[in-house]
Amino acid sequence: MSQRRLRQFASHQRQLRRARRQYAACLDSPPGDLPGIQRVPSNPEKLSHNKTFGPLPLFYEDLFFVCADCNSEEIWAAADQKWWYEEFKADINSIATRCPTCRAAINARPMQQPAEEPEQEQPLLATSA
Repeated sequence: MSQRRLRQFASHQRQLRRARRQYAACLDSPPGDLPGIQRVPSNPEKLSHNKTFGPLPLFYEDLFFVCADCNSEEIWAAADQKWWYEEFKADINSIATRCPTCRAAINARPMQQPAEEPEQEQPLLATSA
């Protein structure tokens, strides 16, 4: 292997070890240990509706996202995620995409009825007598 590839491989391995340490520290820290981030434990029994091959979450953390409509930065609270996944029974891979204001605006709009197409007259067929 070339020296360049060896350096890239070593750098990648260091990044993986650092990420594993950070993840382990996050799991070991008690809820509320991270400043400004709320953490709520999950209930695996209520997540049984999710038929996923991946692991189910051990807890929910506040999630930062950008609204798809107004581009404002929002927080999806851990308690809201717990309700969404465990009570509402949503798919575990779904995430929030709109802020509460934009969701309310969408829900307030009247449902649009599909435009009715005018009936076209059928041409009369000439019948031979």
